Amino acid sequence: MTKFLTVMFFGFVALSNAQAQWRTNTVLIMKAQTPKAVNLNTPGLGTFWGGFRRYLPITHNDGGLEVLRSKLFAKGKIDIYVSEKKTKAPLYIFMPGIFGQPSRGLTPEMIDHLEAIGGHVLVVPNLLSPSYVAAHPQYGEDPIALEIQVMEEALDFMQQRLGKRLGRVHVIAESLGTAIGSAWAAYDRTHLRRIYDLTLFSPPLELPLAMTNFDKIIDEHRPAAARCSSAFKLWTMLQNFVFQEYPGPVSAKGRECLGAVVLVDGFVNSAKKSWRAHVKVTQAKGVEPTGFESFFRQYRPELWTLIENKDQRLYLGHWMEIIKADKSFPIRIMTSSDDFLNAGLDWNAFQKTYGLSNEELIIVPWGGHSGAIAVPEFREILRETFSAEGD
Repeated sequence: MTKFLTVMFFGFVALSNAQAQWRTNTVLIMKAQTPKAVNLNTPGLGTFWGGFRRYLPITHNDGGLEVLRSKLFAKGKIDIYVSEKKTKAPLYIFMPGIFGQPSRGLTPEMIDHLEAIGGHVLVVPNLLSPSYVAAHPQYGEDPIALEIQVMEEALDFMQQRLGKRLGRVHVIAESLGTAIGSAWAAYDRTHLRRIYDLTLFSPPLELPLAMTNFDKIIDEHRPAAARCSSAFKLWTMLQNFVFQEYPGPVSAKGRECLGAVVLVDGFVNSAKKSWRAHVKVTQAKGVEPTGFESFFRQYRPELWTLIENKDQRLYLGHWMEIIKADKSFPIRIMTSSDDFLNAGLDWNAFQKTYGLSNEELIIVPWGGHSGAIAVPEFREILRETFSAEGD
């Protein structure tokens, strides 16, 4: 009898872990995209494609912004996105990428996906988004500890609100959101253990290097941003991206100009909006940022000190050691080998170091930064990924 129970236990663990990994069909779907994406042959173009496809759809989010009261902010509150089902359902907590806000940009499309597959949804704005900056987090000596506590409070809010309707808690994070998502998941493993699994899209492996790499590719596209006319950008978008899922060959000028749209017109202008929000709240002195180092140097000394000192907690590997120590905790990662944030780093070496299986880590050779999750089948991938029983 004891032997039978032991076999059943390990069989259950194996099944649980299998459900936690990327499904075989997801791996096949992502592999099938590579020949279709052959013309997304620069990191800038792949990043543009992903952002354009995710920004384009008309969204119909079921919920709206709610006030989370919190002493962790000078403002005493932060606006979060909440939607809920009438019956018991999983809670999907989405942590957006850099500057991401719940009600604009790329986030509403992700919310649509998560609501469509049948879950409650919670979104806390990215720590660099204008609304988060305006709320003015009270960092003190440890910004990372505060960010973790913000997420703990947000989950407390949902747990109290949903009661018995709360199923499994799934954390899904993108880009810069993965840094806090990983830190929070590691914290959760040694505390209340409320998080069921962690899914990371396009995580930066080392945030100090990611900032340097971001500024480098922005500088490379700055000349194109200055010389490309709005008419040419619009025509190139219409010609290559509006009426087809994947583009045909894009001219060299087109690649440069559309890369500049997302990198300079997009990311740099977003940094300026967050800087203005900071100035409005604090009356800070300084100049509008031209890149990420200029933003962080001026924004909050607490954050800049972490980056300047290359704090080990800014490295995904630091949190991965803690997370992977709990072999029952499911983790998935999807990324691109041409993600410019990780230029100079080796995902294969990372995979080997932290014992990630081929079912836990999907690396596609295209898409730049965060582009790969704009594949047409993405909603179905999410549905299959989170369709395990028990939610």
